Amino acid sequence: MVNRRHFVQLGTAAAAVTLTGRAGGAAPLEPLPADNPQAIALKYVEDVAANPPDGFPAGSGQDCSNCLHYKSLDDTWGSCALFPTFKVRGAGWCAGWVKQS
Repeated sequence: MVNRRHFVQLGTAAAAVTLTGRAGGAAPLEPLPADNPQAIALKYVEDVAANPPDGFPAGSGQDCSNCLHYKSLDDTWGSCALFPTFKVRGAGWCAGWVKQS
């Protein structure tokens, strides 16, 4: 679950993407490192089916590829408004997951 502090951080990251346009920027994005502090705080994993984090809602079908914050770059990777300077795997998941409408 995302607490108030993380919610504010998520909003700040989304605003940075909006202002800079970085999420789909010209420079190729590097994969999100496992030791990234925000990735750790949001329990990000690259493959939720193989390595579900504690608190993951089993059987939910949630992954990055069906999250509101995700924009596909290719068949495997995408950009994420929560991690604007990195790319994430479509098969991944974090606690910031929001259902696409």
